[in-house]
Amino acid sequence: MTGSALVPIFIPVVVVALAAWLALVYYADAHPGYRTRKTAGESDAVHADTAHEAVRPDGKASQHGDEAGEEREREATIRRVA
Repeated sequence: MTGSALVPIFIPVVVVALAAWLALVYYADAHPGYRTRKTAGESDAVHADTAHEAVRPDGKASQHGDEAGEEREREATIRRVA
């Protein structure tokens, strides 16, 4: 038999280390934290140009996920006008 007696020990260790490294790389790629976190020094004004906030027809900014409230407000406005 050729080779060292330590080969059966080193090869599994190296294979497991490389597999763990690849798993960490794929995990980090699937969970990028830099997209959702802000540092303490950043303000919302810095990111104002990237915010895509919907604006209602009356010019007010909509509340996130408040479509039902907006519908009630429209109905109340229509009743006041009529």
